[in-house]
Amino acid sequence: MVVGYKSQWKFFQCNAAKPDKHHIKSFGLVDSVTGYVLDILTYFGHNTSCNLECNPGSGIAMMVFDTLLANVGRCHHVFADRWYTTRILIDHSRSQYFTGTVQINRKYFPAELKAQPLVHMEACFHKTTDNKLLFVGCKDKKTRKQLASFLIAQRLKWWRPVVEGQSHLPSICTTST
Repeated sequence: MVVGYKSQWKFFQCNAAKPDKHHIKSFGLVDSVTGYVLDILTYFGHNTSCNLECNPGSGIAMMVFDTLLANVGRCHHVFADRWYTTRILIDHSRSQYFTGTVQINRKYFPAELKAQPLVHMEACFHKTTDNKLLFVGCKDKKTRKQLASFLIAQRLKWWRPVVEGQSHLPSICTTST
């Protein structure tokens, strides 16, 4: 979440691509149905008040998730953008359902998803051998941009491979990741 800000402040962020060039960066836990903000965490550089009991090498994303989800029960569905999505975070937050976009060049993601060339509006699907994660790659309108989403694949009982004559159903390839 970014909050537009025009005055002086030590921790403001600057992004020339945004309509409000100067803003306050904050992390929020928001209900997707009502839009109600359940919790908010403001970015203060290295002094951001995160849960510092996480692994030191885990990164800021895991600290932010642990802090925001501390008062939330299990089995909720979390939607996040590509800044948060790392394989370490996904494996750490197995008590929550997680869906998010990913940067293709990040570590610990299937090589098949990275290397497979896609045409516009085409998708490829890969699942882990333990059936815990489903990777979906699709070509966006912009060239060379691929998106991947994560779902816990155990809940997808309706998923079945493509049979001849029914090309609208996706095929799933098992990957060793």
